[in-house]
Amino acid sequence: MNNRKQMTVWNIVFTVILYCCVGFAIATSTHWTIIVLLAWLASPILFLCFAVLYEQGVNGRGESVGEVVRSVFSPKTQSWAFIFGDILLLPAAAVTATFAWDAPEYAGRQPSIFWGFVCFVIGYLAGHGFHAMDGGAYRKLGHEQSMHSATKRWHDLGTYPILFGAVLFGAGPLLVEPAGWDSFDWTWHWNAYTITILVLIGGWAVLGIVCDGKRGAKLVPWGHPHTDLRTGALLP
Repeated sequence: MNNRKQMTVWNIVFTVILYCCVGFAIATSTHWTIIVLLAWLASPILFLCFAVLYEQGVNGRGESVGEVVRSVFSPKTQSWAFIFGDILLLPAAAVTATFAWDAPEYAGRQPSIFWGFVCFVIGYLAGHGFHAMDGGAYRKLGHEQSMHSATKRWHDLGTYPILFGAVLFGAGPLLVEPAGWDSFDWTWHWNAYTITILVLIGGWAVLGIVCDGKRGAKLVPWGHPHTDLRTGALLP
């Protein structure tokens, strides 16, 4: 099995398992440390694992593990939406949602399994949409082949469905309570929990759209090495 097939298999397996784990942890008000660990597993930890396994080398992020680690976690050359958003803001939003489900005003309520499936689909589509839109910037700057790298594909097609989907799963019903699927008579809950979640998600969006948008012209491809689409091998 070549690198490309291995990456695809691991992407699918980790995405489904981690989404279910994070969603279940939020819905059942698991201790906040577990939420953070699962969220970090979904983004920086597995991101780093893919970088070390598939992107270490002369044509990759560096020949040593230390060089790969610095490439992944350097605020100077890495995406701020990843450094500050994936690692801090989105996990904080998930933890806030977990605390909210323990609050008296949400007693007796819990996000449904069907809503969990809907959020996974939304996260999956959002990830693919982001990947497609990002492709334009990469092509314009001559880095189209970096779109095929292990870390780029994991972040866009794995992390997005997991973190964005799970936060939506936990936070959506906290903010909006429909009277029924056939009714538009919704109750909106504006409180410290929902406002905090919206601020955290908004901060993550600003980092990605505004900050990284301005930094991208100089820093794309954000360390993602040129990779062969068919085999997953690193290219010069």
